[in-house]
Amino acid sequence: MMVRSYSNGGQYGTTYVVSSNSEFKTITSVIVHEKHLAAIKPNRAYLLMKYLLLQDGTIKVSQNTMVMQTKTPHNLSREVIEAFINPPVIQELGRIASMNPKERVSIRGEVTRVSSIIHANETQRKIVTLSDGNASVEVKLWGELSTTCFEEGSTVRITCLHVDLYQNRRTLNSSGSTSVQIEDNEEDFRGTVDGVCFEESNSSILVGGEVVMCTTQQLSEVFPQGEYREDVKVKGKRKRSVVTSLELDEEKEEVEEDDDERLLGDVSDLIL
Repeated sequence: MMVRSYSNGGQYGTTYVVSSNSEFKTITSVIVHEKHLAAIKPNRAYLLMKYLLLQDGTIKVSQNTMVMQTKTPHNLSREVIEAFINPPVIQELGRIASMNPKERVSIRGEVTRVSSIIHANETQRKIVTLSDGNASVEVKLWGELSTTCFEEGSTVRITCLHVDLYQNRRTLNSSGSTSVQIEDNEEDFRGTVDGVCFEESNSSILVGGEVVMCTTQQLSEVFPQGEYREDVKVKGKRKRSVVTSLELDEEKEEVEEDDDERLLGDVSDLIL
C-alpha cells in the first residue's frame, strides 16, 4: 500500500484489490482512510461493510467502514493477480496511446529527458521521458522513486506503471510496486572524491575528473556528516554516469621503496 499525505497533514492509503464487485476478474483501486492503514495488509482477504463505491469504480474505505478479515474466495483468479504483479513489458511505446486509464503496464525505452524533482502539496515527483525511436511517453515517478538517477541516452526498464489520461494525453504514473532497472553495461570505478554535490536533484561526486550521479542515500554512506572531506577514496559500480553501488575504498596502497632504498636496506642487513 502506498501512503500519501493531505495538505492538512492527514494521511490515506492507495492500493489495489480483486473484489466481488467484478467477480474477482479485474483489479480495482482502493482508497483507505488512515484509521485502517495498519489493519489492511497485502495477500489477505477482507470483508468490507459500509464502504463507498465511487463513480469510476474505486472502492473507498472510509472512517466508518468495518474491515473484517475473512477466508480467501475460492473463485479467486490467480491469472488476474499474476498479470497485475508482472504486467507485460511494452517496447513499442506508441501502444500506450490506445491503452485504458488505470491499465497496468511495464515499459522499456531510451531516456531522452529528465526533469528535476518537483515538490508540490507535500509530495515530490520526477518526470522521465522514454522513447523507442518512434514514439515517446512521459513517466511520473513519485515519492522516493523521484530520487532515482537517470542519464539521457540510457536504456531503462520501469515496471508496474499505471496509465493516466488527462486532456486526451496519456502518461504513466508509478505505483507502490514500481521498480527501475538501468540496462546499460555495468563497470567498476574507483578513485579519490575531488568534489561532491549534496543537492537532492543533482546529487553527484567528481572522481577522476568525471562527474557521476549518486542517490542521496549513497552519498550519506560515504559522507555521513553531509560535508565534503578531503582524501576520501571510493569504489563502486556504474552504468554510464549513474552509480549503482558506492562504498569507501579502504584498501591500503602498497608503498614501494625505490631501488636505492632497497639496496641500502640489504647492505645494512649484511653489516649487522
